[in-house]
Amino acid sequence: MTTIVYQYQPPPHDRRLHRWLGDNPGPVTFVADTSPRRPELLHVLTRIADGTLDRLVAPRLADLGFTARRLADFLNDCRSHNVAVVSLKECFNLSDDHGVKLATFLAGVAQDERGVQGERQRDGIKQAKAAGRRWGGRPVGTRVRVSCESERRIITMLAEGKPIREIAQAVALSVRTVYRVIAKQDSTNG
Repeated sequence: MTTIVYQYQPPPHDRRLHRWLGDNPGPVTFVADTSPRRPELLHVLTRIADGTLDRLVAPRLADLGFTARRLADFLNDCRSHNVAVVSLKECFNLSDDHGVKLATFLAGVAQDERGVQGERQRDGIKQAKAAGRRWGGRPVGTRVRVSCESERRIITMLAEGKPIREIAQAVALSVRTVYRVIAKQDSTNG
């Protein structure tokens, strides 16, 4: 049986997981993501679609990072590919009928909670507008000032052949600002 334990930003010690591993001996592959883009989860989803995975263990359903609707679709995909999904915090196993019912119920609760959060957000925005408060960053047309060190770093990374997006992430600026710095450098060098 192929088992993967998937964690998102794993804590240093998880008692539930250690207890589950003690109760379920056998080969287990540990996969962890620290990036919000969750590249390892994408690899796990590919293994589910390929049919090369028998069981997916997650310490919490929240580790999967799905919306309620996507979670319900994901659980249906797992059932159709005969993949048992085990959530240690929510205490369910998708391989039995009770687990399927509980997962469906949890997905409904999560969807309802998301609706409540949306209502609260809309109410907060309405109250802020009524109070005359503004938010959303700088006014249109405000130029970002780039330090000399950031400009040097951008030019150095560009000379090293780094992609623009990678440079923008490294100096914590937008891609547009990086292009502006490069254009400024080109016009200065003639």
